[in-house]
Amino acid sequence: MPVLLIGFNRPELLEMRVEELLQNKVTNLSISIDGNELLRNEMEQSIRKIEKMCKNKCRLATKLHSKNLGLAGHITSEITRMLEIYPEIIVLEDDIEIGNGFLTNMSNGLKTLREKNNLGIVSGFSPVTKKINFPISNQWRLSPYFNCWGWVCTREVWKYYVLDLSDHNLNQELEKSRTWNRLNKWQQYLWLSRFIKIQRTPYHTWDIQFQYMCFKHEMLNVSPLFSITNNAGFDDYRSIHTKGKKPKWMSNSMVNSDIVISNAPKIICLFYSKILEPLTTAGDSRIIRLRNKIKN
Repeated sequence: MPVLLIGFNRPELLEMRVEELLQNKVTNLSISIDGNELLRNEMEQSIRKIEKMCKNKCRLATKLHSKNLGLAGHITSEITRMLEIYPEIIVLEDDIEIGNGFLTNMSNGLKTLREKNNLGIVSGFSPVTKKINFPISNQWRLSPYFNCWGWVCTREVWKYYVLDLSDHNLNQELEKSRTWNRLNKWQQYLWLSRFIKIQRTPYHTWDIQFQYMCFKHEMLNVSPLFSITNNAGFDDYRSIHTKGKKPKWMSNSMVNSDIVISNAPKIICLFYSKILEPLTTAGDSRIIRLRNKIKN
């Protein structure tokens, strides 16, 4: 499966991701780097280094944009371009660490998604990291939540994506969704406030729009019980949305490289989507609001 690797201003992270992908025996790699006049020479040097790394090992295409498209414009335009060529792609940003089994797991996850006849994506990230010698094997689970820290996107899903929601009637569209109506009133209030915010500033980010699409079209995404990726971009002044400290619930453990084959029971999937994700990745639990009040 082709891999789209997204970069901007961190050449050393870009090179690390290429090394990891080569360990995964990647065969088709496309690298897109957003325009940055101050770092253009450094990024050009990084591309030349990567070309040497990939020589005779994989098919490589690189693009260094002359203008700065911004995070949202860059990622969405490149996904659109790639999916006009390929039916499915793996999307990876330069700060997302992967293990040796990542590409195999993404392919397995896509098979699982299609076997269940679901419309959705495959994500490599999960709020739980497997500890060494933990007796439960890694398994695939279904979730209404979207996570973009190492994921598979298909052409059939991306056609529903809209970056600019300014002309959408959010309430009217969401009230028809069974997924949306399963959320409690607090979750609906919180997510609707997020959707209204990106309706006003659509180029601030792009993943909130994807979550809107998941709710609206009742998409179920496939993710592992134990994370097989890790975000290394926290506490980095060069990051766009992860400049702050890594959340306490996120582990600093090594990336899990176990091959995920089996599927988790429905009760475990519900535990993740109803309890774990609202308290962590989705951040839409009332308990989080209470915690923030106590902190303040």
